Amino acid sequence: MYLPQEKQFKTAWARIKPFVLAYARSRMFFSFRKFEPLVIRMHTDSLVMKGKNDELKTGPELGNLKYEGVFQVDITGLNRTNKRKI
Repeated sequence: MYLPQEKQFKTAWARIKPFVLAYARSRMFFSFRKFEPLVIRMHTDSLVMKGKNDELKTGPELGNLKYEGVFQVDITGLNRTNKRKI
């Protein structure tokens, strides 16, 4: 399905991106709500926690979380973080 050339997007699919992103963020928020006291920062596809929790399913499979280790994290702005391996 193509729109006329004077339109901003070539296809109608480009307009769905903000809604898919909002849905994913909502699902992520409600999935990790019970870990709220441990969550320091949550972004589009990641979260920073105060410690590792054994209830969270981690692993290499699709849909699992990836555990990256223990870091010293400095959050200096809305989208700026610096992490150092401890």
